[in-house]
Amino acid sequence: MQKLRINEKDHRIYILLTDYPDNVSKFLKRIGFWHYSHVSISTSMMDKKFFSFVGKKGFRIEDPVLHPTYKGTDVPCALFSIPVSESECTKITNKLKYHIGKSDSYKYSYFGLSMMFFGMSVKLKNQYTCSGFVSDVLKNASNPKSKEFSSLVKPDDFEVLYKRNLVFRGPLRKMLSYLKMSSV
Repeated sequence: MQKLRINEKDHRIYILLTDYPDNVSKFLKRIGFWHYSHVSISTSMMDKKFFSFVGKKGFRIEDPVLHPTYKGTDVPCALFSIPVSESECTKITNKLKYHIGKSDSYKYSYFGLSMMFFGMSVKLKNQYTCSGFVSDVLKNASNPKSKEFSSLVKPDDFEVLYKRNLVFRGPLRKMLSYLKMSSV
């Protein structure tokens, strides 16, 4: 496989799907028939920051370099590079900055996650699942494909919707070395 080339001259968003081999992720995958258990979003591969929601921490700034493995096991991932307009990129960046500033006000939605499995859409104030957050950020930017999203979106739905924008699939450690983000 060739080294990935990320062109930062164009306006793009990046969606990173990951699958941690912990017990919670295994359970979610089993009952939801998912390939991936987590999704995060970024507007730049240069600053290495992704944004999402996770269990006890709520809103989180993620640095993939800091977690290329989970207890010694490579983390499977898929990276999508989606072209967007300048105004969409600006809206997404502003939404992410807003969440950074209010991060203590937001919590992970365990209730929303459980309702997702029953096919029931629920929107709770200041609560998100990881996929619900990324979906909401995309909706806020008026991304044309995001109109299909709702609080019922699952990590694998991003893979289906953006399959043509796939730039990498494999271990997170290998993706980082291809991107020259780390010497891991």
